[in-house]
Amino acid sequence: MESRLTVPFEPHQLQKEIIESLKRFSVYVCHRRFGKTVLMVNLLNRWALNNKREAWRAAYIAPLFRQAEEIAWDYLKRYTATIPNIQYNASKLRCDYPNGSRITLLGADNPDSLRGPYWDAVVFDEYAQTRPKVFPEIIRPALTDRKGWAIFIGTPQGHNHFYDLWKDAQDNELWASKMYKSSQTNILDKEELRQARDEMTPEQYEQEFECSFEAALIGAYYGSKIQDATVEGRITSVPYDPILPVHTAWDIGINDATAIWFFQMSPGGEIRNIDYEENNNFGLDYYIKLIKEKPYVYGYHLAPHDMRVREYISGRSRLDYAESLGLRFEVVKNIPKVDGINAVRTIIPRCWFDEKKCDKGVQALKAYRKEYSDRLSTFRDSPLHDWASNGADAFRMLAVGLEEIQPALRGKTTMPGFNKDRTANGWML
Repeated sequence: MESRLTVPFEPHQLQKEIIESLKRFSVYVCHRRFGKTVLMVNLLNRWALNNKREAWRAAYIAPLFRQAEEIAWDYLKRYTATIPNIQYNASKLRCDYPNGSRITLLGADNPDSLRGPYWDAVVFDEYAQTRPKVFPEIIRPALTDRKGWAIFIGTPQGHNHFYDLWKDAQDNELWASKMYKSSQTNILDKEELRQARDEMTPEQYEQEFECSFEAALIGAYYGSKIQDATVEGRITSVPYDPILPVHTAWDIGINDATAIWFFQMSPGGEIRNIDYEENNNFGLDYYIKLIKEKPYVYGYHLAPHDMRVREYISGRSRLDYAESLGLRFEVVKNIPKVDGINAVRTIIPRCWFDEKKCDKGVQALKAYRKEYSDRLSTFRDSPLHDWASNGADAFRMLAVGLEEIQPALRGKTTMPGFNKDRTANGWML
């Protein structure tokens, strides 16, 4: 007679709905206290027990290794404790099954630790907080040879890569997707939700319990300013005006993304952001070629102070290298970051953004936020360095550099980027 193994977990009705709706790729947006981590751990556990594949491998990936250890590891041990001959490796957060299956808990904060293994199944928990490159560049290729499954689950944090994934899944019949708001699930006590609403800001409650991708991020520097721009209709179609020069503001990455804002100044003082570019793993020559190919007549090119840093091997600065390629930068004054952030807050009310070409940059401004200290249970004074930093840092160059170039734009003085009759002359031609 075949023996049955009892696992101390019984999914609630909506958790059962998720299990039944799964496809090879699935995205689920869930409110706080839905039980998503418990569900995912038990789903992997069930697959590990029942699969017939040799050396079946699964990964649960949290944004931080510490999160995987503090949250999911206890769940995994609890729900596998009844399995005979189960083995645990606490240092590697690994669970080995008697049939040869294995579940490993990992953190996306160390991408190199994710390279190498193949995966039959992967769960991304709190995917909005995970580095955007981890899935497409590391995990997706590792699913290929075994045709592995991937599940993305979490709570929104603005229009970031989780939002993009959620939207893309809506139009892809090969993907499953579902959103679970607290007002619809009836999982949490209504009085408890009412108290939470009273104690939290509207943005916090909408994000955490109503799964709003539109709510301003908690701790965001510019969230309310960008929301004002949306309400006032300043995120719309902003066409290029060939009468006015186009200026650029840069954040130049070495092992990170390079971001560029393209903007024009109207005679009335409006800042018209007409274009935005961001990319990874390309040299300065790529971006200079890119902006030369655009149909714009350029004025100033604003860059951070580290453009002056000389490379160890060549002995040349990036400033010199750019000039040799035909682009002259104006190096923006190096001021404390907090002052630059305040400068951005000051100019956003004057800004218009093209809703299509600048969408990624606008979402970066909206998502740029303070770093949170779990140990102190409060926000730090310093910004969180994540995917939003690149676009936000480039816009900070725009805000700080604008103070330096405005006298020339008003015709009160001549700056290196313009000749006496104020004709755009930013290229070294």
